[in-house]
Amino acid sequence: MVLIAGGLDLSTAAVFAIAGVLAGQSVPKVGIAGGFAVGILAGGGFGLVNGLASTKGRVNSIITTLASGIIIRGLALVLTGGALVRVLDPNFAVPGQGVMLGVTTQVAIFAFVVAAAWFLLARTTFGRYVYASGGNPEAARLSGVQVDRVRIITFVVSGLVAATAGVLSASRVATGQADAGMGLEINAIAAILIGGTSISGGEGAVWRTVFGLFLVVLVGNGFNLLDVNPIWQQVFQGAVILGAVALDSWSKRR
Repeated sequence: MVLIAGGLDLSTAAVFAIAGVLAGQSVPKVGIAGGFAVGILAGGGFGLVNGLASTKGRVNSIITTLASGIIIRGLALVLTGGALVRVLDPNFAVPGQGVMLGVTTQVAIFAFVVAAAWFLLARTTFGRYVYASGGNPEAARLSGVQVDRVRIITFVVSGLVAATAGVLSASRVATGQADAGMGLEINAIAAILIGGTSISGGEGAVWRTVFGLFLVVLVGNGFNLLDVNPIWQQVFQGAVILGAVALDSWSKRR
């Protein structure tokens, strides 16, 4: 959503990590639900800061989120001292390990988030504003669209979703880790670009991004099954991102 609106969020992996850490550390003080809320709301707060810095502060979103990702990851390391945050309450692992409607809770929540994102982008006025903000922000402003507000909201949503994933991941292993999700943002960008979302904004669809995600996971699993050196997986991801950006640039020049 951030990319469609004309931005780029490189802090998602760090938000993923710190959300799990905060949730794990908060459980003994505020309970399971409270711990989850702390982690997820913190992600939304980081997203809000990213959105304000890149819109009101007029700082390029790549620089903003790259810097904030480093800061957030550093905060996670400070909070944990580099150690694992183990949660002894067995109920903490229920959301990450449980089953809902015949599938794991994580898959059910993923499906819900995908459906909600599709509805938001394809069936609401806000969704049209997101596409307009990324496709032609000046024209959108002249048409009365509050582009900055739209972009800020997309960053907040990005933070909330990344934090939710981080909390569920921590729940699955009953442990918060400051180094969790390393490189996750690269996988996400590769999946988004494979799905046909334009790097310059204004184009993209949720279902195509899901297809891109499945392809990235499939290739990664294929590398693992073939016992290929993980370095080559990184080479593949980098080549995919470079190729997708080059193709997008070429298509816009035609």
